[in-house]
Amino acid sequence: LDNQGTLHTFHNNHICEALNQWNRVLAINSNSRHALPIHTRMAEIYQNVVGDIPNAIKHYQLVISRFPNDPNNHQNRLQLANCYVRSDQFEAAIIELKNLRSKTKDGHLKQQAAIQLAMIYIIRKQFQPARDLLEPIAKSPHCDRCRHLALMTLSDILEIQEDYEKAIDILGQIPDNVLSDDQKQTRISNIRKKIVSPASPGP
Repeated sequence: LDNQGTLHTFHNNHICEALNQWNRVLAINSNSRHALPIHTRMAEIYQNVVGDIPNAIKHYQLVISRFPNDPNNHQNRLQLANCYVRSDQFEAAIIELKNLRSKTKDGHLKQQAAIQLAMIYIIRKQFQPARDLLEPIAKSPHCDRCRHLALMTLSDILEIQEDYEKAIDILGQIPDNVLSDDQKQTRISNIRKKIVSPASPGP
């Protein structure tokens, strides 16, 4: 049945039938040796294909609680936090992301978790904590994608905080293939309009 579910998913693209097959495996034996990959696949499909976030959360939680030694659990926690954000469960997402940052030794995962955490703080208008998380990533990124996300988001925060010169500096660091030169110059021009010129000295 597990193999049938896999075939339905990856060869025939029959998502509903694949989910049905996997549910049958778990109904027959919830401790099946296939339980870990089944729950993981179902979580990913519910999250990224079907868009059924409550079911995605359920399966990620099952994987993490039932298989605590699974080497992929740090990544599963990151995806679980993403699902919490998508369902507006921000406090639960913050807990997962903070736990992940404290437990993982993977530098890339740490930065991904920090970026997600910063995005939550921005949604909640907690701009300084978000800035504190993103500035170290912009200076010492694990990869280009982390750096670009950090720079793009930092430029928005700095403009909101009226730290205009720093916002302009950050915008200048964003590559043209991420933000075109025309887009950057338009943003920089708009920011410069907000800068209040110092008052002229009196006679």
